[in-house]
Amino acid sequence: MFSSSQLDGFTPSQFASSTPSPARPSRDTQGLVPATVKMISEASHSGDEKSNFIIDGVHVANVTAVGMAFNKTTRSSDIRFQLDDGTGRIECIRW
Repeated sequence: MFSSSQLDGFTPSQFASSTPSPARPSRDTQGLVPATVKMISEASHSGDEKSNFIIDGVHVANVTAVGMAFNKTTRSSDIRFQLDDGTGRIECIRW
């Protein structure tokens, strides 16, 4: 299903830059970053009012993960499924 090179995950250097760009005003908070299910599961809450999380020492607001969807349940208000990327499974809800 996944090769070993696909399971290595992402490193903070892939989404943290030492020089902020105009589209990214601060390197301490990132808008959208690549992450594995394992990284998301191990993330800690930053405790600020923005409800950001910390992954590998970097504050993130949104992540992107690629995997296979399992156990899809469709309701009138939402769609629920589990996402498996080879590092673990996470419950997802699409409103």
